[in-house]
Amino acid sequence: MSMKKFTNLLLLTLLLICGSQWVKAQKVGMFIGYDNVDAIEDDDEKAAAEWFNTTYVATGKGKIYTPSTISSLNSDEVKALWVAIDRVGLKIGYANLPSVFVNSRAIAALQTYVKNGGNLLLTTHATQLIVAVGRVSDVYAPTIFGSGEGGQNADVWGINAQIGCNPDLSEYYDHRSHPIYKDLEINSAKYTDHVMYPLIGNGWKEDHNCKWDFNAIAGLDDNPNKLADFENKTRSSVIGAWQHVTDYACAGVIEFLPTDEFKGTILCNGIAAYEWHQNDVTNPYQSNIEKLTSNSLEYLKTLNTAASVAAPIKVDGVESYWGTFYSSAAKTLPEGIAAYAVEKADNGYAKLVKVAEGGEVIPGGEGFFLQSATAQEQVTLTTAVDADEAVKVNNNLLRGSDEEATFENEGTYYILGRTGAENDYTYGLYWQKGTEGKKVTNAANKAYLLIPAASEAKSLTLTFGEATGINQIEAGVATDTSVVYNVAGQRVGAGYKGLVIKNGKKYTLK
Repeated sequence: MSMKKFTNLLLLTLLLICGSQWVKAQKVGMFIGYDNVDAIEDDDEKAAAEWFNTTYVATGKGKIYTPSTISSLNSDEVKALWVAIDRVGLKIGYANLPSVFVNSRAIAALQTYVKNGGNLLLTTHATQLIVAVGRVSDVYAPTIFGSGEGGQNADVWGINAQIGCNPDLSEYYDHRSHPIYKDLEINSAKYTDHVMYPLIGNGWKEDHNCKWDFNAIAGLDDNPNKLADFENKTRSSVIGAWQHVTDYACAGVIEFLPTDEFKGTILCNGIAAYEWHQNDVTNPYQSNIEKLTSNSLEYLKTLNTAASVAAPIKVDGVESYWGTFYSSAAKTLPEGIAAYAVEKADNGYAKLVKVAEGGEVIPGGEGFFLQSATAQEQVTLTTAVDADEAVKVNNNLLRGSDEEATFENEGTYYILGRTGAENDYTYGLYWQKGTEGKKVTNAANKAYLLIPAASEAKSLTLTFGEATGINQIEAGVATDTSVVYNVAGQRVGAGYKGLVIKNGKKYTLK
Protein backbone atom coordinates (compact mmCIF):
# COMPACT_ATOMS: atom_id res chain seq x y z
CA MET A 1 0.00 0.00 0.00
CA SER A 2 1.33 3.44 -0.93
CA MET A 3 1.92 6.06 1.74
CA LYS A 4 -0.73 8.28 0.15
CA LYS A 5 -3.34 5.51 0.28
CA PHE A 6 -2.39 4.68 3.84
CA THR A 7 -2.74 8.33 4.88
CA ASN A 8 -6.13 8.64 3.23
CA LEU A 9 -7.31 5.43 4.87
CA LEU A 10 -6.13 6.65 8.27
CA LEU A 11 -7.96 9.95 7.84
CA LEU A 12 -11.13 8.15 6.77
CA THR A 13 -10.91 5.88 9.80
CA LEU A 14 -10.54 8.86 12.11
CA LEU A 15 -13.55 10.53 10.53
CA LEU A 16 -15.68 7.46 11.04
CA ILE A 17 -14.59 7.14 14.65
CA CYS A 18 -15.02 10.79 15.54
CA GLY A 19 -18.32 11.35 13.72
CA SER A 20 -19.43 14.91 13.17
CA GLN A 21 -17.36 16.71 15.79
CA TRP A 22 -13.67 17.20 16.49
CA VAL A 23 -12.49 19.13 19.52
CA LYS A 24 -9.28 21.02 20.30
CA ALA A 25 -9.26 21.19 24.11
CA GLN A 26 -8.24 23.99 26.40
CA LYS A 27 -5.85 22.62 29.01
CA VAL A 28 -6.09 22.30 32.75
CA GLY A 29 -3.06 21.62 34.94
CA MET A 30 -1.97 19.92 38.13
CA PHE A 31 0.97 20.94 40.29
CA ILE A 32 2.58 17.97 42.07
CA GLY A 33 5.40 18.11 44.59
CA TYR A 34 7.59 15.59 42.76
CA ASP A 35 9.48 15.22 39.49
CA ASN A 36 6.89 12.80 38.15
CA VAL A 37 3.68 11.03 39.17
CA ASP A 38 5.38 7.69 39.86
CA ALA A 39 7.58 9.33 42.52
CA ILE A 40 4.64 10.54 44.65
CA GLU A 41 4.73 8.89 48.07
CA ASP A 42 1.39 9.67 49.75
CA ASP A 43 -1.35 7.31 48.57
CA ASP A 44 -4.03 10.00 48.28
CA GLU A 45 -1.88 12.46 46.33
CA LYS A 46 -0.71 9.64 44.06
CA ALA A 47 -4.23 8.37 43.40
CA ALA A 48 -5.34 11.92 42.53
CA ALA A 49 -2.39 12.50 40.19
CA GLU A 50 -2.80 9.12 38.47
CA TRP A 51 -6.47 9.89 37.80
CA PHE A 52 -5.53 13.33 36.44
CA ASN A 53 -2.86 11.76 34.26
CA THR A 54 -5.31 9.28 32.79
CA THR A 55 -8.26 11.67 32.47
CA TYR A 56 -6.51 14.80 31.24
CA VAL A 57 -2.86 14.36 30.33
CA ALA A 58 -3.26 11.16 28.32
CA THR A 59 -6.16 12.71 26.37
CA GLY A 60 -4.25 15.89 25.54
CA LYS A 61 -6.42 18.04 27.80
CA GLY A 62 -4.08 18.46 30.77
CA LYS A 63 -0.53 19.19 31.83
CA ILE A 64 1.49 18.19 34.89
CA TYR A 65 3.64 20.84 36.57
CA THR A 66 6.52 19.90 38.84
CA PRO A 67 8.76 21.94 41.16
CA SER A 68 11.21 22.44 38.27
CA THR A 69 8.55 23.54 35.73
CA ILE A 70 6.06 25.52 37.83
CA SER A 71 7.68 28.82 36.82
CA SER A 72 6.44 28.22 33.26
CA LEU A 73 2.79 28.29 34.40
CA ASN A 74 0.82 30.60 32.11
CA SER A 75 -2.86 31.51 32.37
CA ASP A 76 -3.14 31.76 28.57
CA GLU A 77 -2.16 28.09 28.21
CA VAL A 78 -3.74 26.58 31.31
CA LYS A 79 -7.14 27.90 32.43
CA ALA A 80 -7.34 26.00 35.74
CA LEU A 81 -4.63 24.51 37.98
CA TRP A 82 -5.20 21.88 40.67
CA VAL A 83 -2.99 21.61 43.77
CA ALA A 84 -3.74 18.58 45.93
CA ILE A 85 -1.82 18.19 49.21
CA ASP A 86 -2.94 15.47 51.62
CA ARG A 87 -0.26 14.12 54.00
CA VAL A 88 -0.09 12.46 57.39
CA GLY A 89 1.83 14.39 60.01
CA LEU A 90 1.61 17.95 58.69
CA LYS A 91 1.18 20.83 61.13
CA ILE A 92 -1.37 23.61 60.60
CA GLY A 93 -0.23 26.70 58.72
CA TYR A 94 0.87 27.17 55.10
CA ALA A 95 4.49 27.62 56.20
CA ASN A 96 4.44 23.96 57.32
CA LEU A 97 3.44 22.64 53.91
CA PRO A 98 6.13 20.79 51.91
CA SER A 99 8.70 23.36 50.83
CA VAL A 100 8.25 22.63 47.10
CA PHE A 101 4.78 24.20 47.33
CA VAL A 102 5.68 27.27 49.38
CA ASN A 103 9.18 28.26 48.28
CA SER A 104 9.52 31.67 46.66
CA ARG A 105 9.51 30.30 43.11
CA ALA A 106 6.31 28.29 43.56
CA ILE A 107 4.42 31.03 45.39
CA ALA A 108 5.48 33.65 42.85
CA ALA A 109 4.26 31.43 40.01
CA LEU A 110 0.90 30.72 41.67
CA GLN A 111 0.37 34.33 42.69
CA THR A 112 1.16 35.71 39.24
CA TYR A 113 -1.05 33.07 37.68
CA VAL A 114 -4.14 34.06 39.70
CA LYS A 115 -3.47 37.77 39.37
CA ASN A 116 -3.45 37.33 35.58
CA GLY A 117 -6.77 35.51 35.57
CA GLY A 118 -5.75 31.88 36.09
CA ASN A 119 -8.01 29.80 38.35
CA LEU A 120 -6.89 27.52 41.19
CA LEU A 121 -8.44 24.38 42.67
CA LEU A 122 -6.95 23.82 46.15
CA THR A 123 -7.88 20.59 47.93
CA THR A 124 -7.34 19.26 51.47
CA HIS A 125 -4.18 20.77 53.04
CA ALA A 126 -3.56 22.88 49.92
CA THR A 127 -6.46 25.17 50.92
CA GLN A 128 -3.89 26.97 53.11
CA LEU A 129 -2.24 28.31 49.95
CA ILE A 130 -5.10 30.84 49.80
CA VAL A 131 -3.10 32.74 52.42
CA ALA A 132 0.33 31.99 50.94
CA VAL A 133 -0.51 33.62 47.59
CA GLY A 134 -1.93 36.69 49.34
CA ARG A 135 -5.57 36.30 48.37
CA VAL A 136 -6.65 36.59 52.04
CA SER A 137 -4.81 37.49 55.24
CA ASP A 138 -3.80 35.07 58.01
CA VAL A 139 -6.97 36.07 59.88
CA TYR A 140 -9.05 34.13 57.34
CA ALA A 141 -6.90 31.00 57.14
CA PRO A 142 -8.45 27.54 57.71
CA THR A 143 -8.78 26.77 61.42
CA ILE A 144 -10.22 23.21 61.48
CA PHE A 145 -7.26 20.95 60.73
CA GLY A 146 -6.38 17.27 60.80
CA SER A 147 -3.41 15.23 59.57
CA GLY A 148 -3.46 12.06 61.64
CA GLU A 149 -3.37 8.43 60.54
CA GLY A 150 -7.14 8.15 61.10
CA GLY A 151 -9.22 5.18 62.19
CA GLN A 152 -12.23 2.99 61.49
CA ASN A 153 -15.54 4.77 60.98
CA ALA A 154 -18.80 3.28 59.74
CA ASP A 155 -20.49 6.55 58.74
CA VAL A 156 -20.92 7.99 55.28
CA TRP A 157 -19.26 11.40 54.96
CA GLY A 158 -19.95 14.03 52.35
CA ILE A 159 -20.98 17.59 51.60
CA ASN A 160 -24.08 19.65 52.35
CA ALA A 161 -24.62 22.46 49.81
CA GLN A 162 -27.76 23.80 51.54
CA ILE A 163 -26.20 26.27 53.95
CA GLY A 164 -28.43 27.37 56.83
CA CYS A 165 -31.17 24.86 56.00
CA ASN A 166 -32.17 24.62 59.67
CA PRO A 167 -35.81 25.80 59.65
CA ASP A 168 -35.16 27.91 62.77
CA LEU A 169 -32.73 30.13 60.82
CA SER A 170 -33.72 33.12 58.71
CA GLU A 171 -30.95 33.03 56.09
CA TYR A 172 -30.80 30.10 53.64
CA TYR A 173 -28.24 29.59 50.87
CA ASP A 174 -28.98 26.74 48.47
CA HIS A 175 -25.97 25.98 46.24
CA ARG A 176 -27.09 22.64 44.81
CA SER A 177 -27.29 24.18 41.33
CA HIS A 178 -23.62 25.15 41.42
CA PRO A 179 -21.80 23.49 38.48
CA ILE A 180 -19.37 21.58 40.74
CA TYR A 181 -22.27 19.43 42.01
CA LYS A 182 -23.67 18.55 38.59
CA ASP A 183 -24.67 14.88 38.25
CA LEU A 184 -23.26 13.85 41.63
CA GLU A 185 -24.95 10.96 43.41
CA ILE A 186 -27.05 12.22 46.34
CA ASN A 187 -28.34 10.73 49.55
CA SER A 188 -31.82 12.11 50.25
CA ALA A 189 -32.79 9.67 52.98
CA LYS A 190 -30.29 10.40 55.74
CA TYR A 191 -31.52 13.92 56.60
CA THR A 192 -35.02 15.37 56.56
CA ASP A 193 -34.13 18.99 55.77
CA HIS A 194 -31.41 18.55 53.12
CA VAL A 195 -29.64 16.15 50.82
CA MET A 196 -25.98 15.23 50.98
CA TYR A 197 -23.36 14.45 48.38
CA PRO A 198 -21.63 11.32 49.76
CA LEU A 199 -17.87 11.12 49.18
CA ILE A 200 -16.58 8.31 51.41
CA GLY A 201 -18.23 5.27 52.97
CA ASN A 202 -17.71 2.77 55.77
CA GLY A 203 -14.05 1.98 56.52
CA TRP A 204 -10.79 3.61 57.52
CA LYS A 205 -10.83 7.40 57.21
CA GLU A 206 -7.81 9.66 57.67
CA ASP A 207 -10.07 12.61 58.66
CA HIS A 208 -7.89 15.30 57.09
CA ASN A 209 -9.93 18.47 57.35
CA CYS A 210 -8.49 21.82 56.38
CA LYS A 211 -11.53 24.07 56.58
CA TRP A 212 -13.03 27.09 58.29
CA ASP A 213 -14.68 27.56 61.69
CA PHE A 214 -16.37 30.96 61.64
CA ASN A 215 -16.70 31.06 65.40
CA ALA A 216 -12.90 30.86 65.66
CA ILE A 217 -12.22 33.76 63.28
CA ALA A 218 -11.86 37.07 65.11
CA GLY A 219 -13.77 40.12 63.95
CA LEU A 220 -16.68 38.48 62.15
CA ASP A 221 -20.01 40.20 62.63
CA ASP A 222 -23.02 38.10 63.61
CA ASN A 223 -25.49 40.28 61.70
CA PRO A 224 -27.09 38.57 59.86
CA ASN A 225 -24.54 35.79 60.43
CA LYS A 226 -20.79 35.24 60.59
CA LEU A 227 -20.78 33.24 57.37
CA ALA A 228 -22.27 36.18 55.46
CA ASP A 229 -19.76 38.57 57.01
CA PHE A 230 -16.88 36.24 56.02
CA GLU A 231 -18.20 36.25 52.45
CA ASN A 232 -18.40 40.05 52.43
CA LYS A 233 -14.94 40.57 53.92
CA THR A 234 -13.19 38.04 51.67
CA ARG A 235 -15.32 38.39 48.51
CA SER A 236 -16.22 34.73 48.56
CA SER A 237 -19.14 32.33 48.41
CA VAL A 238 -19.46 29.44 50.87
CA ILE A 239 -20.90 26.60 48.80
CA GLY A 240 -20.35 23.51 50.96
CA ALA A 241 -20.13 22.30 54.57
CA TRP A 242 -19.91 18.98 56.43
CA GLN A 243 -22.86 16.78 55.46
CA HIS A 244 -24.55 17.19 58.88
CA VAL A 245 -24.09 20.95 59.38
CA THR A 246 -27.33 22.93 58.95
CA ASP A 247 -26.27 26.28 60.42
CA TYR A 248 -23.56 28.86 59.65
CA ALA A 249 -20.83 27.47 61.91
CA CYS A 250 -18.28 26.33 59.37
CA ALA A 251 -17.36 25.92 55.72
CA GLY A 252 -15.47 23.28 53.79
CA VAL A 253 -15.97 24.37 50.18
CA ILE A 254 -15.46 28.07 49.42
CA GLU A 255 -15.23 29.90 46.11
CA PHE A 256 -13.00 32.97 46.43
CA LEU A 257 -14.18 35.27 43.66
CA PRO A 258 -12.08 37.60 41.49
CA THR A 259 -10.91 40.96 42.83
CA ASP A 260 -9.25 43.96 41.19
CA GLU A 261 -5.85 42.48 42.11
CA PHE A 262 -6.59 38.76 41.71
CA LYS A 263 -8.50 38.37 38.46
CA GLY A 264 -8.80 34.58 38.78
CA THR A 265 -11.02 32.45 41.03
CA ILE A 266 -9.71 30.16 43.78
CA LEU A 267 -11.93 27.19 44.68
CA CYS A 268 -11.04 25.55 48.00
CA ASN A 269 -12.24 22.13 49.17
CA GLY A 270 -10.96 21.25 52.63
CA ILE A 271 -13.54 18.66 53.70
CA ALA A 272 -12.05 15.43 55.08
CA ALA A 273 -14.58 13.33 53.15
CA TYR A 274 -12.64 14.30 50.02
CA GLU A 275 -10.11 11.45 50.36
CA TRP A 276 -8.75 10.08 47.12
CA HIS A 277 -7.68 6.64 48.36
CA GLN A 278 -9.61 4.94 51.16
CA ASN A 279 -6.99 2.78 52.80
CA ASP A 280 -8.63 -0.55 53.60
CA VAL A 281 -11.61 -0.83 51.24
CA THR A 282 -12.84 0.31 47.85
CA ASN A 283 -14.71 3.54 48.40
CA PRO A 284 -18.29 3.08 47.09
CA TYR A 285 -18.44 6.82 46.40
CA GLN A 286 -15.15 7.11 44.51
CA SER A 287 -17.08 8.15 41.40
CA ASN A 288 -18.40 11.18 43.32
CA ILE A 289 -14.83 12.13 44.26
CA GLU A 290 -13.82 11.97 40.60
CA LYS A 291 -16.93 13.73 39.30
CA LEU A 292 -16.64 16.54 41.86
CA THR A 293 -13.03 17.07 40.78
CA SER A 294 -13.72 17.06 37.05
CA ASN A 295 -16.74 19.35 37.57
CA SER A 296 -14.55 21.74 39.56
CA LEU A 297 -11.81 21.84 36.91
CA GLU A 298 -14.24 22.20 34.03
CA TYR A 299 -16.08 24.96 35.89
CA LEU A 300 -12.89 26.86 36.60
CA LYS A 301 -11.76 26.40 33.02
CA THR A 302 -14.81 28.27 31.72
CA LEU A 303 -14.69 31.20 34.15
CA ASN A 304 -14.34 34.84 33.14
CA THR A 305 -14.69 34.10 29.46
CA ALA A 306 -13.68 36.88 27.07
CA ALA A 307 -15.71 37.88 24.04
CA SER A 308 -15.31 40.42 21.25
CA VAL A 309 -18.15 42.79 20.37
CA ALA A 310 -16.54 44.71 17.55
CA ALA A 311 -18.27 43.85 14.26
CA PRO A 312 -20.22 46.91 12.95
CA ILE A 313 -23.56 45.65 11.67
CA LYS A 314 -26.66 47.55 10.60
CA VAL A 315 -29.77 45.75 11.78
CA ASP A 316 -32.92 47.23 10.25
CA GLY A 317 -30.92 50.33 9.37
CA VAL A 318 -29.47 50.95 12.84
CA GLU A 319 -25.74 50.30 13.31
CA SER A 320 -24.23 48.88 16.50
CA TYR A 321 -21.47 46.40 17.32
CA TRP A 322 -21.87 42.65 17.48
CA GLY A 323 -20.11 39.41 18.27
CA THR A 324 -21.02 35.79 19.00
CA PHE A 325 -20.58 33.94 22.27
CA TYR A 326 -20.99 30.47 23.76
CA SER A 327 -20.25 28.89 27.12
CA SER A 328 -21.40 25.67 28.71
CA ALA A 329 -21.66 27.61 32.00
CA ALA A 330 -24.28 30.28 32.76
CA LYS A 331 -22.74 33.77 32.48
CA THR A 332 -23.54 37.21 33.84
CA LEU A 333 -23.54 39.93 31.18
CA PRO A 334 -21.44 43.04 31.86
CA GLU A 335 -23.14 46.42 31.77
CA GLY A 336 -23.66 47.82 28.30
CA ILE A 337 -23.93 44.38 26.68
CA ALA A 338 -27.15 42.75 25.47
CA ALA A 339 -27.61 39.13 24.40
CA TYR A 340 -29.80 37.94 21.53
CA ALA A 341 -30.94 34.52 20.35
CA VAL A 342 -32.00 33.71 16.79
CA GLU A 343 -35.58 32.44 16.78
CA LYS A 344 -36.14 31.95 13.07
CA ALA A 345 -34.06 31.93 9.89
CA ASP A 346 -35.62 31.86 6.42
CA ASN A 347 -35.86 33.89 3.23
CA GLY A 348 -32.31 35.12 3.77
CA TYR A 349 -33.08 36.68 7.16
CA ALA A 350 -32.30 35.67 10.74
CA LYS A 351 -34.67 37.02 13.38
CA LEU A 352 -33.00 38.32 16.55
CA VAL A 353 -34.80 38.08 19.90
CA LYS A 354 -33.43 39.93 22.90
CA VAL A 355 -32.76 37.57 25.81
CA ALA A 356 -30.92 39.58 28.46
CA GLU A 357 -28.91 42.73 29.14
CA GLY A 358 -26.21 43.97 31.51
CA GLY A 359 -26.36 42.38 34.97
CA GLU A 360 -28.64 39.55 33.87
CA VAL A 361 -27.66 35.89 33.44
CA ILE A 362 -27.66 33.96 30.17
CA PRO A 363 -27.87 30.16 30.34
CA GLY A 364 -25.05 27.80 29.56
CA GLY A 365 -25.24 25.53 26.53
CA GLU A 366 -26.75 28.19 24.24
CA GLY A 367 -25.19 30.38 21.56
CA PHE A 368 -25.81 34.13 21.54
CA PHE A 369 -25.23 37.33 19.63
CA LEU A 370 -23.77 40.01 21.91
CA GLN A 371 -24.53 43.65 21.13
CA SER A 372 -22.89 46.87 22.29
CA ALA A 373 -23.33 50.52 21.40
CA THR A 374 -19.52 50.81 21.14
CA ALA A 375 -16.89 48.54 19.65
CA GLN A 376 -15.15 46.42 22.30
CA GLU A 377 -12.41 43.99 21.36
CA GLN A 378 -12.65 42.25 24.72
CA VAL A 379 -15.45 42.02 27.26
CA THR A 380 -15.45 39.60 30.18
CA LEU A 381 -18.48 37.52 31.07
CA THR A 382 -18.29 36.10 34.59
CA THR A 383 -19.70 32.71 35.48
CA ALA A 384 -22.96 33.07 37.37
CA VAL A 385 -22.90 31.92 40.98
CA ASP A 386 -26.43 30.57 40.60
CA ALA A 387 -27.26 29.09 37.19
CA ASP A 388 -30.96 29.07 38.11
CA GLU A 389 -30.98 32.85 37.67
CA ALA A 390 -30.49 32.45 33.93
CA VAL A 391 -33.30 33.53 31.64
CA LYS A 392 -35.06 30.85 29.61
CA VAL A 393 -34.42 30.57 25.88
CA ASN A 394 -36.76 28.87 23.42
CA ASN A 395 -36.15 27.75 19.84
CA ASN A 396 -32.65 29.19 19.61
CA LEU A 397 -30.83 28.36 16.36
CA LEU A 398 -27.45 29.46 17.71
CA ARG A 399 -25.06 26.73 18.83
CA GLY A 400 -21.45 26.81 20.00
CA SER A 401 -18.55 25.16 21.81
CA ASP A 402 -16.21 25.91 24.70
CA GLU A 403 -13.31 24.74 22.59
CA GLU A 404 -12.43 24.84 18.92
CA ALA A 405 -14.59 22.20 17.25
CA THR A 406 -15.84 21.11 13.83
CA PHE A 407 -19.51 20.25 13.30
CA GLU A 408 -21.25 18.78 10.25
CA ASN A 409 -24.10 16.61 8.96
CA GLU A 410 -26.85 18.35 10.93
CA GLY A 411 -28.09 20.96 8.46
CA THR A 412 -26.75 24.25 7.07
CA TYR A 413 -24.13 26.16 9.06
CA TYR A 414 -23.43 29.91 9.23
CA ILE A 415 -20.84 31.93 11.11
CA LEU A 416 -20.46 35.63 11.79
CA GLY A 417 -18.07 36.83 9.12
CA ARG A 418 -17.33 39.59 6.66
CA THR A 419 -17.08 40.16 2.94
CA GLY A 420 -15.80 43.01 0.77
CA ALA A 421 -12.63 45.01 0.24
CA GLU A 422 -10.18 45.89 3.02
CA ASN A 423 -11.49 48.71 5.25
CA ASP A 424 -14.87 48.38 3.59
CA TYR A 425 -16.21 45.13 4.96
CA THR A 426 -19.82 44.08 5.29
CA TYR A 427 -20.53 41.84 8.29
CA GLY A 428 -23.20 39.17 8.49
CA LEU A 429 -23.86 35.44 8.68
CA TYR A 430 -22.14 33.45 5.94
CA TRP A 431 -21.21 29.94 4.95
CA GLN A 432 -17.68 29.29 6.14
CA LYS A 433 -15.28 29.46 3.19
CA GLY A 434 -14.99 26.21 1.27
CA THR A 435 -17.83 24.46 3.14
CA GLU A 436 -20.95 25.25 1.08
CA GLY A 437 -22.66 25.52 4.46
CA LYS A 438 -22.29 21.79 5.07
CA LYS A 439 -19.98 22.09 8.09
CA VAL A 440 -18.33 24.66 10.32
CA THR A 441 -15.13 24.88 12.35
CA ASN A 442 -16.16 26.91 15.36
CA ALA A 443 -13.65 28.86 17.47
CA ALA A 444 -13.56 28.49 21.25
CA ASN A 445 -16.43 30.29 23.02
CA LYS A 446 -17.93 31.38 19.70
CA ALA A 447 -21.37 30.61 18.32
CA TYR A 448 -22.62 29.53 14.92
CA LEU A 449 -26.12 29.35 13.44
CA LEU A 450 -27.56 26.01 12.41
CA ILE A 451 -30.60 25.66 10.16
CA PRO A 452 -31.63 22.00 10.59
CA ALA A 453 -32.26 21.59 6.86
CA ALA A 454 -30.59 22.25 3.53
CA SER A 455 -30.51 25.94 2.60
CA GLU A 456 -29.41 27.60 -0.62
CA ALA A 457 -28.91 30.99 1.05
CA LYS A 458 -25.17 31.69 1.23
CA SER A 459 -25.71 34.48 3.74
CA LEU A 460 -28.32 35.71 6.21
CA THR A 461 -29.23 39.28 7.13
CA LEU A 462 -29.98 40.04 10.77
CA THR A 463 -33.34 41.59 11.60
CA PHE A 464 -35.38 42.41 14.69
CA GLY A 465 -38.60 41.96 12.76
CA GLU A 466 -40.10 38.91 11.12
CA ALA A 467 -37.65 36.85 9.11
CA THR A 468 -39.69 37.19 5.93
CA GLY A 469 -37.40 39.15 3.71
CA ILE A 470 -39.39 42.40 4.04
CA ASN A 471 -36.91 45.25 3.83
CA GLN A 472 -38.96 48.13 2.55
CA ILE A 473 -39.31 51.12 4.86
CA GLU A 474 -42.36 53.29 4.34
CA ALA A 475 -42.45 56.83 5.68
CA GLY A 476 -45.62 58.10 7.26
CA VAL A 477 -47.94 57.75 10.20
CA ALA A 478 -49.90 54.63 11.03
CA THR A 479 -53.55 55.51 11.30
CA ASP A 480 -55.20 52.20 12.13
CA THR A 481 -55.30 50.34 15.44
CA SER A 482 -52.87 47.53 14.59
CA VAL A 483 -50.31 46.57 17.22
CA VAL A 484 -46.97 48.35 16.69
CA TYR A 485 -43.51 47.14 17.75
CA ASN A 486 -40.10 48.80 17.80
CA VAL A 487 -37.15 47.15 16.05
CA ALA A 488 -36.23 45.32 19.25
CA GLY A 489 -39.58 43.53 19.12
CA GLN A 490 -41.12 45.47 22.03
CA ARG A 491 -44.73 46.70 21.82
CA VAL A 492 -44.93 50.53 21.75
CA GLY A 493 -47.69 53.07 22.19
CA ALA A 494 -49.19 55.64 19.88
CA GLY A 495 -46.77 58.38 20.92
CA TYR A 496 -43.64 56.42 19.94
CA LYS A 497 -41.33 58.05 17.36
CA GLY A 498 -38.90 56.22 15.09
CA LEU A 499 -38.59 52.96 13.18
CA VAL A 500 -41.38 50.47 13.95
CA ILE A 501 -42.88 47.24 12.62
CA LYS A 502 -46.63 47.00 11.99
CA ASN A 503 -48.42 44.22 10.17
CA GLY A 504 -45.11 42.79 9.06
CA LYS A 505 -43.94 46.06 7.45
CA LYS A 506 -41.51 48.70 8.62
CA TYR A 507 -42.54 52.31 9.08
CA THR A 508 -40.99 55.50 10.36
CA LEU A 509 -43.31 57.12 12.89
CA LYS A 510 -42.87 60.90 13.05
